[in-house]
Amino acid sequence: MNKSKPTYTVELSVVDEAAKIMVAHTNMAMQEMAEKGMDPGLAVQAVVQMSLRLYADLIGDDEEAIRQTRKFIDEWERDLSDAPDSQTH
Repeated sequence: MNKSKPTYTVELSVVDEAAKIMVAHTNMAMQEMAEKGMDPGLAVQAVVQMSLRLYADLIGDDEEAIRQTRKFIDEWERDLSDAPDSQTH
């Protein structure tokens, strides 16, 4: 059974506007966390976890998307482990 996924195109200007909104809210959240004395790393962890959950919901059981995602993460982790300390801090 071939499940067809809906396709759509998004104008770059719309993506840019969404990014501006996300940055504004992220900056506000980071300021609030700093005021509460929370570690900024927690924000990064939360964003990564929420993003991965959302992405998992979006790709569902699309084996090719899962394969490409795993390859990207493996390469990203390899690049991080191979980077000089001055680039990872």
